[in-house]
Amino acid sequence: RSRHPVEGIKSPVTFIPEAQEKGLLNQMTLNQLTLCEQELTAIFKLNPEFILTVNISLCHLQSTEMVNTLIRFSKKVPHLILELTEDVLIDTDHRFIQDAFKQLTEAGIKIAIDDFGTGYCGLSYLSKLPVTYLKADKSFVASIGTDAMNADVLKLITQFSKRMNFITIAEGVETIEQARA
Repeated sequence: RSRHPVEGIKSPVTFIPEAQEKGLLNQMTLNQLTLCEQELTAIFKLNPEFILTVNISLCHLQSTEMVNTLIRFSKKVPHLILELTEDVLIDTDHRFIQDAFKQLTEAGIKIAIDDFGTGYCGLSYLSKLPVTYLKADKSFVASIGTDAMNADVLKLITQFSKRMNFITIAEGVETIEQARA
């Protein structure tokens, strides 16, 4: 989220694409990591099992400096999970992405695929990558208890995730019925 002086809280969907286009996303991420470290250090000390997730994108994986920064940051946040959307996986055959994933996971950083099921993802990509978590998009969770096809897609995602030995996370659980599913 971003706090605009006039418009108030802005969703990442409104400013991330422009930041990427202008080459500012890595710097924004560095600023966020610095703020996290400053503001969450006490929480990390009180609760060493605290998990912090950080969304990253292709430009983060393309930057050796950024990969190294994430690894250094993980030493201060032992349970760091990096979340990527499925569109990043399209380029997994590129050597730099494979190298970045290898370095990150060797440093103990877990990888999650965010909003799984909403974008394009060749399932073969998932078998090549050190993914730990699949986060099913909240649109699938919201359809639980309805006749919508999305409820069935969520079941398929869960079955697939289990078969691939991934941990499934359901985003947007708001009701007891959704929690039970």
